Amino acid sequence: MVDSQQEYSLTAEQVQCGHCKVKALMRIVCEGEDSYIVGDVEQYGGDDVHHKWQVVKCPVCCEINVLQHLSSSLWDYEIGDERFPSPVYTTFLYPSLEKEKPLYLKISSQAVEQAIADVEALIPTTGAVSGVDRIHTALHGYLGLVCVQADIEFSKKNDGITKLFKLLCQSHPKLQSVTGNSKKIDPLLQSFAGIMDSLNPIRNHASLAHPNENLLDKDEAMLFINVVRTLLQYLDEKLRL
Repeated sequence: MVDSQQEYSLTAEQVQCGHCKVKALMRIVCEGEDSYIVGDVEQYGGDDVHHKWQVVKCPVCCEINVLQHLSSSLWDYEIGDERFPSPVYTTFLYPSLEKEKPLYLKISSQAVEQAIADVEALIPTTGAVSGVDRIHTALHGYLGLVCVQADIEFSKKNDGITKLFKLLCQSHPKLQSVTGNSKKIDPLLQSFAGIMDSLNPIRNHASLAHPNENLLDKDEAMLFINVVRTLLQYLDEKLRL
């Protein structure tokens, strides 16, 4: 049973949820405030910076957001002869709204770049599960591209990511020339070959690649995406010309 909004204090203005991205009046779970003096107190009297924080709950996804509001008369401004009060600067303490640095590949094609761009756009808007199929497409396109560059023969029509990755590990000169301590990475690459076998059924039966009823949860979808990102970043550094 969901409590009615009347039983909660609500934010004065609509806030865009950092989780579901819906803009709505948030339910205030708790809040507090503080202030401190900055500047030369003796000569100018200093200035009072007002600091307020709020823990709010989204009425749509029921996730918690933590907001910080800052204001000060230092930031008052004038237009002509009229003086206006300082704006209030609101930042998210949780969740962090800083965007993750996008994946950039030195070896790429238009199709691979578009698939990666789709992933970056889908994660914060419609969710990580929407990006699973697109990151799989980026990986498939990338593996095929580096096989072409290394003159490794494969079937563009029939060979999937598992076969392409095995061909690279077996035949690409830069993966064959690994020596010394770096050679110890071989068992890890062999483990990735096993992971490849898992990516296809997940993409086919638990993502939006097809009209599947049972989809990955967001944490598992991000795990899928980050595993592929890690592999792409390693291969791109190792195999670049």
